[in-house]
Parts: sequence; C-alpha cells; structure tokens
Amino acid sequence: AGGAGAGGAGRGGAGAGGSSGAGGMASNDCERGGGMCVALVPGACANGTVVRLSCGGGLGVECCVPSGGGGSGGGGVGATCGGFPGTTCASTLYCDYPDDICGAADGSGTCQERGSGACPAIYAPVCGCNGRVYGNDCEMRNAGTDLNTLGGCTAPMGTFGCGGTFCAHGSQYCKAFSGGVVAQVRYSCEQLPTGCGPAPACACLAGMTSGGTCTADADHNLTVRIAAP
Repeated sequence: AGGAGAGGAGRGGAGAGGSSGAGGMASNDCERGGGMCVALVPGACANGTVVRLSCGGGLGVECCVPSGGGGSGGGGVGATCGGFPGTTCASTLYCDYPDDICGAADGSGTCQERGSGACPAIYAPVCGCNGRVYGNDCEMRNAGTDLNTLGGCTAPMGTFGCGGTFCAHGSQYCKAFSGGVVAQVRYSCEQLPTGCGPAPACACLAGMTSGGTCTADADHNLTVRIAAP
C-alpha cells in the first residue's frame, strides 16, 4: 500500500524522535544507547525516510530523517513514495503507483493530489491499496488511495474480484491480459456467452480465450489469463 515497504532490522514506524545522534545529525535522526546508534522507537519513521547511519560506536543501523517538501510530515507533489524506504506523502496527497500494485516488490510511486469535489453517481466498485472498496475510481482518489490490482478486498455482494475491479457473478468473466508494450496486467470484465448457464465452466468459453488459460473458482466465477508474446 502507499507508504509501505519491505523493512530491515531496526526499522521503525510513526512517532517522535529521540535524543541527538552523532555526526551532526538532527535530534530525530537516531537515539544513542551504550555509546552506539540504535533504532528509533516503533513508529518513528512513518513520516520520514529510512537511511543507513553509523554513529557512536560505529554500529550501522537504520534510522529516520524527515521527508521534506510536502508539509504535514510527507513528500510533496511529484516526490517519490513507497518503495524500499516506505516513504510517505503529505496528508493532502496520496501515493500513485504506475503499475497499480501498491508498492509490492519494493515498487515506488509518486505523490499526487487527492481528488476533490463531487463524484459521478456511477457504481463501478474498485479495490484500494488500503483494502477498502469504493463505489468508483473518483471516490477512491478522493479518499487518498491508489488502485490495487492485486486484489485482496472483499467483493461486494453479487460480484467477484478481477484485479482491482469486480465483475458480475453469473453474467461476466474476468479477462487478465499481460505483456505487450504495457508492463502491468490489464483487467476487464467481459460478458459470458448465453450458453454458459447458471453455473459457468471454462468449456463454455471455448474459442474465446485467445490461447490463454481459463480457471474457475468454487462459485463458478471464470478468469481468463492471456499473455502476449
């Protein structure tokens, strides 16, 4: 999710800084214990950038320095967010990941303005990086989160997950297309043929998979995955 990243030993999360570190670092860079630099208390790096420091007895540890330029303790518009350091955006912004997988595999994004104003009265549910379902993409941007094509959100009644979106149970199937000039997987909901019946099986999509593979879950929801050469 936005701001989350893989952590190493000694990494903190949100909170206040400790006492002064060595080497002229600011007071919230690191604490000292027994003459050596130690990690900040849990929570100390929610609004900062994790860096490697060596102070006191020369022990290298991960400590926290503030992220600049965004106000409210986070990066400004265009700043890098997420990734391995787990850097965050200012409270008025959100982390926009270009591959829509919310920083998985230490991927990074850029801080962008949240949406504002009224959203259209269109119900097209989407899954956010925060694990919540929103009525449409506009509502998700207003809430300050990016699309999560890895899924993980609870599907609204009568639907099933298709990347970051949801398809209608019993009348649609999910198509996942990967490869080509676009790096990320593209998802879409397609209409099932009328002959599929109330309990669709992959056989009813014969000749429609473009060489891809079809899978069915326990509720007869079909997903076709197609990989471009």
